Amino acid sequence: MNSIIEAAFSRAGAVLLALVVLCGIGLSAFNEIPKEATPDIDIPVAYVSVGYKGISPSDAERLLIKPLEKHLRTVEGLDVMKSVAAEGYGSVSLEFAANENIDRALADVRQLLMMPNRIYQRMPMSQRLSKLTCHNFRF
Repeated sequence: MNSIIEAAFSRAGAVLLALVVLCGIGLSAFNEIPKEATPDIDIPVAYVSVGYKGISPSDAERLLIKPLEKHLRTVEGLDVMKSVAAEGYGSVSLEFAANENIDRALADVRQLLMMPNRIYQRMPMSQRLSKLTCHNFRF
């Protein structure tokens, strides 16, 4: 190992020339790789939002977010689930594996949301969900 290091130090010019040649080959290869100006990218993320007028953030978490998370956790291919609870509002973001069929996953999410909703059962009749939506982000 020491002999390799000593040889590199004694031939500094050759080492620098090899470095420049390798960088040139790398730049040439990078320029030759085909690139698409605006690739179609499907981000496998679903977003579920729930509005509930007059609810506190802690109640939104207890009444909206936790039941949603419990039911949405069963969706196949789910990778990451993130939730936000705010005054009068709750949302759940579902991130799926990159190779997952997002259309099927969204159908599963919608089906879970449209089931005879156990989330409704925990809410007073006067304060039912004002809106429940599910979105997929496509770029």
